[in-house]
Amino acid sequence: MSFQYCSEVIKDFEEALENGDNYDVIIIAGGTIYLIENEAFLYKDPVSTLQVVNQHEPFEGLKDYCQEIISEEPRILFSSEKFPLLEKSIITMVLQRDDLNMEEIDIWESLLRWIFVHYQKSAKMILYGHQKI
Repeated sequence: MSFQYCSEVIKDFEEALENGDNYDVIIIAGGTIYLIENEAFLYKDPVSTLQVVNQHEPFEGLKDYCQEIISEEPRILFSSEKFPLLEKSIITMVLQRDDLNMEEIDIWESLLRWIFVHYQKSAKMILYGHQKI
């Protein structure tokens, strides 16, 4: 890779970071240290963040860190508009923690909201023939 190309890529990343109000992309350059020190990404979009770190093994440390933050402040995740979009495995991972700082009734309300959205989606798929019974 040429130096000129690298400098163009760096310039593009800098522009994206400076003007990144409309970006739904996590740019990882130089490891997870930067992301941990600047945890705003988790508060802005916890659902997408968890989905990304859960899918890629190299992000194991970042996944653990995100789980700790969510355990301390679970409303970040549970009150997110995107909460119903979470995969079952991620919800299970979060709910299995013993240190989740949230009232049980609030957890159940969020879980019921998630189930309702997924039940509706499954019912529509069956109704319109997208899923074999």
